[in-house]
Order: sequence, then C-alpha cells, then structure tokens
Amino acid sequence: MATTTRPAPVSRAPGASIGRELERVRLEHRARRMGFAIAALRDLSDARAQNGAAPPALRQAIAGFSQELAQVRQRIEKL
Repeated sequence: MATTTRPAPVSRAPGASIGRELERVRLEHRARRMGFAIAALRDLSDARAQNGAAPPALRQAIAGFSQELAQVRQRIEKL
C-alpha cells in the first residue's frame, strides 16, 4: 500500500511571499539540525570531561555552532 504525504499547511501573513515562507522553513530546518549537532557535541564534551578535560577544539566548535544558531534564529525572527 502506497503512502502519500501531504504538504504542511502554510499560513502566511498578508504580504508574505512564497519565497520568504520557503526561506523560513529552510532556516527552521537548519536550526533544528544545528541544535541536534550542538547537543551531540555537548554530550561528547561531557563524556570527555569525565576522563579529563574536553579538547579546546571541541569547546570552540560548540561555541561556534551556538553563535551560528543564534544568527539563524535572528534571521527567522526577521522574516
């Protein structure tokens, strides 16, 4: 039996274009992926901290992804 998927309902504000809506969806998806990556890096950092100190590069990666995630969320708010 074939399964069909239906597109999610789109509620656009007056004056919003489909391009902006697609960008919002793309950015929200990116923010979710980045959130998962940050959580995984934090888990790894915690595990490494139990065996000593987490490598500086790992802490820098977490900080960098967190900063980028904040920028993505700001872009979403502006849309």
